[in-house]
Amino acid sequence: MFSVRKKFSFAAAHRLAQLPEGHKCANLHGHNWNVYVTIQAEYLDDYGFVIDFGELKEFQKWLDEYIDHSVIIWVNDNLLSGLLGKAPGYFKCFFMKDIPSAENLAKLFADKIYHMYSDMVDIRSIYVEVEESENNIASYTLTVGGD
Repeated sequence: MFSVRKKFSFAAAHRLAQLPEGHKCANLHGHNWNVYVTIQAEYLDDYGFVIDFGELKEFQKWLDEYIDHSVIIWVNDNLLSGLLGKAPGYFKCFFMKDIPSAENLAKLFADKIYHMYSDMVDIRSIYVEVEESENNIASYTLTVGGD
């Protein structure tokens, strides 16, 4: 199995509204996030690549457009959804159907990468690590069945 790994970065705020009152992560707070993406393929393309690293710039563009310098909001967070969702143009918001934990962001990014690149790469797996701080890293593996 061949693999490539690329690092992406963005800054964003989130809040884990499902946590009990008094938990520090229930407060709105931000991180300078790092995302490490590993794509595995059984075969290389005609150029000898799993994927051309230049092609992965499209994922960074998506991060920049929708996630970077945003407030990542769980749609069931009534406080932030109500407050920030009613001020379009004042706040850059990204709404998630899942709680915006590092684990769920890793899954979101793996799914996004699969949909962006599965037509051009024979992807076998996508492994995403989301680092919200140097000591706190979550991951998700998307495995795709072979022939």
